[in-house]
Amino acid sequence: MTQPADRRRLLLAAGLIESHGKRIENRFSLDQVELDKGPDGYQVTLSFREVNVTLGFHNTINCGAASRKELEEFYHRLDRIIKNHS
Repeated sequence: MTQPADRRRLLLAAGLIESHGKRIENRFSLDQVELDKGPDGYQVTLSFREVNVTLGFHNTINCGAASRKELEEFYHRLDRIIKNHS
């Protein structure tokens, strides 16, 4: 999860979700993936089902997932968002 390619993929997907997703209060949602940006802009959290991935200051990444299968589905959805909305 800490490879630069993952960071780029997460940030690209976050930008696309914000641009093309549906705004729900302070969050955005696209293809069942939700984006929550911290109030200061230094933190971005992407969520799907039981997966939460947070990118923080200095590209720190915290990931919580119920299972490996859920994490794989999360990345599959991010790739689909990138493919369909880039």
